[in-house]
Amino acid sequence: MFVYLDAGVGGGIVANGSLLRGRSGFAGEVGHIPLGERGFDARAAMRGSFESYVGRDAVLALYRQHGGGAGSVRDFVDALSKRVPEATQTAAEWAWWLGRGLASLTAIFDPSAIVLGGPVAALYGRVEREVADSIAKHLAPLSPVPSVEVSALGPDACAIGGAMLLHHALLSIDEGIVYGGANEASRRTTADAGVATRATLEADRVRGTSAQTNRPAGRFRAG
Repeated sequence: MFVYLDAGVGGGIVANGSLLRGRSGFAGEVGHIPLGERGFDARAAMRGSFESYVGRDAVLALYRQHGGGAGSVRDFVDALSKRVPEATQTAAEWAWWLGRGLASLTAIFDPSAIVLGGPVAALYGRVEREVADSIAKHLAPLSPVPSVEVSALGPDACAIGGAMLLHHALLSIDEGIVYGGANEASRRTTADAGVATRATLEADRVRGTSAQTNRPAGRFRAG
């Protein structure tokens, strides 16, 4: 599972080597799962959602609530590196909410690994233990805990992923053709054609029988 942390929070779930898209193509909107009532970011699309607690604007808003001030995540990370008390407290609370959200996703999808990406993922390395403790606290006893790591692709992760999707689509094979099976559309077309053919033959048979029955009796001459 991939969780992207920026102004919003998004995700991608890979199952059996394929991206889970959902019925309407919106699977992976993990930032909108409810975690609380209000969140820290008043401008979030949904108050109390995962992204309203752990997204970029949520981090900066929480830092301001504790008396700090930062114009960007990079500024906040600098303050955290300098062990500014307000930044340390903000990071600890962020870790708790991140762990709570990841635990919810773990309970639903049971992933083997969760990969974090996006600008806000830079905070994870500084609160890794706190996030792990929060995940364990919010899972049922004896539940498997996935590994959590930060993507090595950096800010280009989404662009690289999009390019790989196009590459995969270009080079993928039609398994139905290769392995001898027909896809669902082909099966439906074949079945519909069979029904139409049988209906036509039956109509011709009925018309032929009717013509034979209604033919006027002819005169026969004995040979």
